Amino acid sequence: MCSVLKIKEEGLLKPVNELNKVLFYYFILIISIVVLVSYVSAKHFTNPLIRLKNIAKRISQGDFNVKVNKTTNDEIGELYDIVKIMKNNLKGRKESLELKLNKSTKEIKKKNEELRKSELALYNIMDDLEKANKQILNEKKLIEQKVRERTLELRKAYNKLKKLDEAKNEFISIVSHELKSPLFPVLGFIELMLKGEMGKLTKQQKEKLKLVYKNASDLLKLIEDMLTLSKLDLKKLNLEIKNVNLANLAKSIKNSLKPVAEKYKVNIKYNGPRKLMIKADEFRVKEAITNIVRNAILYNKKNGSVLVNVDKEKGYAVVTVKDTGIGIPKKEMDNLFNRFYQVEKAAVRKHEGSGLGLSIAKGLIDLHKGKIEVESKFGKGTMFKIYLPIKKEA
Repeated sequence: MCSVLKIKEEGLLKPVNELNKVLFYYFILIISIVVLVSYVSAKHFTNPLIRLKNIAKRISQGDFNVKVNKTTNDEIGELYDIVKIMKNNLKGRKESLELKLNKSTKEIKKKNEELRKSELALYNIMDDLEKANKQILNEKKLIEQKVRERTLELRKAYNKLKKLDEAKNEFISIVSHELKSPLFPVLGFIELMLKGEMGKLTKQQKEKLKLVYKNASDLLKLIEDMLTLSKLDLKKLNLEIKNVNLANLAKSIKNSLKPVAEKYKVNIKYNGPRKLMIKADEFRVKEAITNIVRNAILYNKKNGSVLVNVDKEKGYAVVTVKDTGIGIPKKEMDNLFNRFYQVEKAAVRKHEGSGLGLSIAKGLIDLHKGKIEVESKFGKGTMFKIYLPIKKEA
């Protein structure tokens, strides 16, 4: 019984075993097919990528002639298109840069050539400059030698002229003094004659004597002016400094010159305080101001005016002499204080005086550590401002 069952069981299991074998073989086959399909699929995807990698590598090395041809129209194909566009852009960029580089290279070569020529020209210029510098140095030495020699000659000539000038001034001083001395008795004698103390004179004799007296007085004034200038030049004019009321002094000058003003039909006025004290040589300050006021009268117009004003300004006593006269041309202002200078025009009368008055005035005011300023408009008048230091209050 058991044997029968065993045979039946084996008979039943045999088909099952056969089926298992078949299933096993099918499983192996399916696995093999899956592996084969997977391998083929992998090759299908990886080969284009590997080829694309190699293409990208060649592009990165500068090979823009490599062909980029896609084999599929999927995502990998799109990647090929992008790489192709990138390659073309890079190729265009490279060509553009090469063109610019070639152009820049040519320009650099051109600039280098120009620079080389400039360097050569500069070298030639420097060589010429060096030669010129040597020549200049040689000429400079010659000039310096000549200047030294000329300076020595001029110094000798100056010293000689200085001695001659001193001798001239000394001579003028002596001669002026000698000429001045006999004039006083002559003038005194003429005054006595004009007063009738030497006998009665006819009208004609009086006129002649007045003319002689005037000419002798003018000569005395000229001698005194020359004597003053001589002392100024020799620095031998000593000032007798004392307290001086400048206001009174200006008024006395105005009064003393009033007859001269009336003679030339000029109105002279004074304006200022009653008292303004300075420390000065009264005689010399009076001489300086008188010379300027007299000029204002002589160079005035008919029915013109002269204003003498005294005031204070910035630590100075100021005497302003303003006239309505002929004025001074601008081009002649620099000569105003030169000796023997006179402003003369064809339409103006020949003025009295030696032309020494303003020169003496400036010398005397300078000696007092003062100054003279002048403003003038030709044809309208002139204004002199005489500055003298004010006496400091104790």
